[in-house]
Amino acid sequence: MRVLHINLNDAGLGRYGLLYGKALDACAEVEAISVFDEKLLCSNLLREHAQAFDYRLVQWSGNTFTKLKTLRKLRQIAVDFRPDIIHDTAGSFAKNIVIWPLLYGLAPLVITEHDPKPHLGMQLTAGGRLARRISRHLVSQVFVHGPWCRQLLQEQGWPTEKISMIRHGHLGLFDRGAYQDVARQDRTVLFFGELRFNKGIDLLPEIARCVVQRFPDATFIVAGSRRHGAPTSAWARRIHNVIEEMQQQPYFEVHDRFIPDEEVEYFFRRAAITIMPYREATQSGIAMIAMPMASAVVTTNVGDIPEVVIHGETGFIAEPGVERFAHVLIELLENPERVRRVGNAAREFALHECDWQRTAQDVLDRCEQVILARRTHLLPSDGFRLHERSAGRRHGDHVGLRPPGSNGMPETTRPSRYADSQEEHEA
Repeated sequence: MRVLHINLNDAGLGRYGLLYGKALDACAEVEAISVFDEKLLCSNLLREHAQAFDYRLVQWSGNTFTKLKTLRKLRQIAVDFRPDIIHDTAGSFAKNIVIWPLLYGLAPLVITEHDPKPHLGMQLTAGGRLARRISRHLVSQVFVHGPWCRQLLQEQGWPTEKISMIRHGHLGLFDRGAYQDVARQDRTVLFFGELRFNKGIDLLPEIARCVVQRFPDATFIVAGSRRHGAPTSAWARRIHNVIEEMQQQPYFEVHDRFIPDEEVEYFFRRAAITIMPYREATQSGIAMIAMPMASAVVTTNVGDIPEVVIHGETGFIAEPGVERFAHVLIELLENPERVRRVGNAAREFALHECDWQRTAQDVLDRCEQVILARRTHLLPSDGFRLHERSAGRRHGDHVGLRPPGSNGMPETTRPSRYADSQEEHEA
């Protein structure tokens, strides 16, 4: 099978694409070319990982003339390569309005959708809305990372047979061993990543106040850059005020900046616990960084995050609310041995269950069905069931994804759409 893999994102999704492209290239009986934005390879860490497989770089950022040249180059790569399948792992963004129609007809197009709807505090551009509308007509298959996201796409009008679930691969590339001498601190808690409203950044001051009343020596590290939206935005002003408040407290250590790839490991090495008090999310790249580095994750029960953060086994799930989230943190800080045990279990889970090679193979298995369907003008009538490769583990319908309630939390705590999605699928 010849696979043309495209990912023109130069941020977190670009790193996802880099690891997927590397795994894809290593699959047997596959000839693959990946195409990335040249801005992606901005660090030595990413350049090291990119040395091991075949890729092309294009210049996507720039003026209209630059983009037109890139589009021409992209189509020429596709025409010369003659792929059996084209896979865009960055999802539906405004740029796809011009990219996808340009490649339409050369091979079946499949995509990985990460965020089917905008996060709280963010708005979808007109171009993004149009891209999502046309995607339902141009795309032969969409891959998502769990049943919550799958249900969301169904509500948006995607046919069930066009949606397949795969594991989100782990982001263990940041675990370089460069900070082995950094001691893990049992009472250090990390909030990492872009400082956005949907991630509950404004809840941190109150959560921390509750915790330090019990543990005055606790440290809360906040590391990441804020999203620069309109200065008149009420949410943007609120986040700005929250950051200033945290900077004035002795138990906060605030790194209000973009964290280079080479420094990421340092923060997760220090922190025994990584917190994600999210109001809303689909999945989490932060969890996929923390778990391979054995930093125990505490998260709220949102989106498809509980598919990998399994309560009491590979992490901890707190109910929404400042006091309840703080209560879970206090319990864990009282039991550092439990935190270490679950952190280590999370590392094993991430490295094996969320292995990129398995994810790539699952995508290829589905792509074979898509190619066959195109040749025979038929589509599967009941969706595609990915192989259950982990014998002995509890499985849901797809690649070890668990059914409702099996993550250690009561089934009633899951959003109702989750249960409806599973029942519909199993029917």
